[in-house]
Amino acid sequence: MRKLELYIDTSVFGFLFEKELLEKKKVTEEFFRKVNSKKFIINISELVLIEIQRITEKNLRGKMLDVVNKIKPEVLSYNEEIENIAKELVNMEAIPEKYIDDGRHIAYTVFYELDGIVSWNMKHIVKFSTKRIVNALCILKGYKEIEILTPEEVIYER
Repeated sequence: MRKLELYIDTSVFGFLFEKELLEKKKVTEEFFRKVNSKKFIINISELVLIEIQRITEKNLRGKMLDVVNKIKPEVLSYNEEIENIAKELVNMEAIPEKYIDDGRHIAYTVFYELDGIVSWNMKHIVKFSTKRIVNALCILKGYKEIEILTPEEVIYER
């Protein structure tokens, strides 16, 4: 059986260091245990690295970069088609224009035809309407449909 190939957005790294939502932190830790045991093929994008670099709390930024360095994900390259997919997601009202970077995270997953994106961003990414619109776009553009998941939905896989 082939391994799932997943894209992890920045929110998942952030929840490893969550101080209030401890249940999500616990689930995220379990997710990364599975990642460390090579249960999945993990991808991020240059955008994830940029977002981590934008974190003003130096200690947190360093810890998140340490996790990235430890798991050694494939870093996917940006291209014009990713931007086109993200803009289409805004046009289709899956993602507000102000949060187009969330659309870009999804677009990386779509363009590279990964199995899914893992996120804790419930406001723009992991929600019913976004899932429907993203997969409608995949069908319209000839891409493979993707899954939009929380770490909790992934930790029980194989």
